[in-house]
Amino acid sequence: MPAGGGPGGAPPPPVSVRAVAAFLFAVFAYALAAHLQVMDRWMERPYLLVFPIIGAAGAGGLGYSVSTGATGSRSGWSR
Repeated sequence: MPAGGGPGGAPPPPVSVRAVAAFLFAVFAYALAAHLQVMDRWMERPYLLVFPIIGAAGAGGLGYSVSTGATGSRSGWSR
């Protein structure tokens, strides 16, 4: 059986995860539309965009590991 627990892969993410993702997307869209100072700072100093990109990559990696059921057993530790 696949690591996701069922035939065909991992189950879909819970409703709460989808709701949080939708909320964060809405807040980001509002920040773009409202021209908040933070957006001006990101445009003036493009290197500041590295931090949200790192955060998005970390969130994506965490979501992937949770959805695939990764246990971290590569290091030899067991639960």
